[in-house]
Amino acid sequence: MPSPKIEVFPLFDSTTGALKTGQTPTFSVYKDDLGNNLAQPAITELGGGFYKFTPTFADLTKGIVYAINPGAGNSPASYYRYMRPEDWHEDKLEDLEAIHLGRWKIHNSGPDANRLVLYKLDGVTVLKKFDLRDLAGNPTISLPFERLPV
Repeated sequence: MPSPKIEVFPLFDSTTGALKTGQTPTFSVYKDDLGNNLAQPAITELGGGFYKFTPTFADLTKGIVYAINPGAGNSPASYYRYMRPEDWHEDKLEDLEAIHLGRWKIHNSGPDANRLVLYKLDGVTVLKKFDLRDLAGNPTISLPFERLPV
């Protein structure tokens, strides 16, 4: 499941161009990709003229479109973005790194007999298990033809 990170944006004084603190930007739009209104997260000041909010996906099959009204005298006139749950798949990069660089073992006995077990980078925590089958579909540890997620 994707884990949204905070969205950060700056606010500038439209006259001087300096970062502006103490503002109260609001959402003018916060909807799913079908146009349904969503509960708006709170926008808070990070400091130094930067503001943040954390998006929440009510439905992992729908994106979020938002527009932020920064308030009078602030620049830019608005911020907007469309985001998808997939935008946070970087959470899976750690698992991909573990699959590529981490420990794996094909077990020939015990409860994991005829299984390929992939471990996280610590070499102990199980990431994923696969049953191994030969060309005829029989369990095997040698010459596997197919792996089936357990």
